[in-house]
Amino acid sequence: MDFAAAERSAAVLTAAEKDQLTAALHVDDPRWILNLVIFAVFLLSAFFCRLREVNSPIVAAPTARG
Repeated sequence: MDFAAAERSAAVLTAAEKDQLTAALHVDDPRWILNLVIFAVFLLSAFFCRLREVNSPIVAAPTARG
């Protein structure tokens, strides 16, 4: 059973199907944690970059007087 079929199915998954889906997701792979940490760093950096942009003083462009 694939992910799409499992999503549309109303039947309860058997233990073998649960094991198969878990193996397909690689839930036991420790690299998932690393991916989540990297994603969190990207989100935080985007948030703080925007926050710094909002809180920075507005500097007017120099005008030429003639």
